[in-house]
Amino acid sequence: MKKLFFSIFLATQSITLSVYALETAPVVIDQEKQDTYNACKKSALDRREVLMTPARKEYVLSSQTITDKAKKDFDKIKWYIPSSYMPHAKKIQDEKNQAMLSIQEKIAKVRSVAFSTWKAENALCDFQLASNEKEKNILVKK
Repeated sequence: MKKLFFSIFLATQSITLSVYALETAPVVIDQEKQDTYNACKKSALDRREVLMTPARKEYVLSSQTITDKAKKDFDKIKWYIPSSYMPHAKKIQDEKNQAMLSIQEKIAKVRSVAFSTWKAENALCDFQLASNEKEKNILVKK
């Protein structure tokens, strides 16, 4: 009985280990293909940065302009008595928030376009790296 149990245990263990080895075995890719793949990934990142850089610069400049305007407006009302200061301060803050909202919406659109472009180019790189039709079909279904 012990031999039977031990045999079943060993068989189960060897099946489990072989399945695990199949799942974790490194995929061997030739160096030229790997270099092409890495260059493709780098190009996708560079393209994303090309899209994002002008938007970031515009965001920084616009937000600085809006903040400076709000500071000047606050400086103008700092001598007001508290009862009239609060409504004016709230109005200035609301104007600043409204102006920042439009800039944030613009940067969100650019970020979305840059991310989707980057994701599509990454998928294309993965598709080019796939060595056979089965791998390509799996990538297409994703």
